[in-house]
Amino acid sequence: MYKTLILTMMLIATTTLGVVEDGEAGSIGGKMTVQVTVLPVFEYGITGHAGHLVITEPDVKNGYKDIGDRDVITVTTNSLDGYGISVALNNVMGRAGESVGEVPAIFTSVTLNVDNKTYTVPVGGNLFIRLPYNGANPYAVVLSYRFTLAPWAAPGAYPWPVSVTASP
Repeated sequence: MYKTLILTMMLIATTTLGVVEDGEAGSIGGKMTVQVTVLPVFEYGITGHAGHLVITEPDVKNGYKDIGDRDVITVTTNSLDGYGISVALNNVMGRAGESVGEVPAIFTSVTLNVDNKTYTVPVGGNLFIRLPYNGANPYAVVLSYRFTLAPWAAPGAYPWPVSVTASP
């Protein structure tokens, strides 16, 4: 039994001395570097989005249509680069379900309020809004809209003209 114990201790000592080549007597040391890459995670959902934009006579008289706190985009990400929101303003020409031919758009632009900042998109235009990573998961972004109506806009229900998506 003593022979086995002595042999085991000699084997451990020999192995240790072989690993620590530059070490000093009575010291053990080493260096190890580990590099880890964490892949970005990105998920989002949009709530509050309806199918129609309803314009009333008072909206036409005012020249605009306000829609407050319309869409809520909920984002979950671990990317320190943040994420972006893409907004496209489609050319809505007539009332929902109506064939209109070559009727011009009922509005000239939409102004969005996103995290207390305003952005304006012209008809047929696109906008990419870059938002910073804030550490909150999930994080909710609320969108409000102001549609600037064209002088020929008429009251009625129109197809919802704004497309919104989110991306890393």
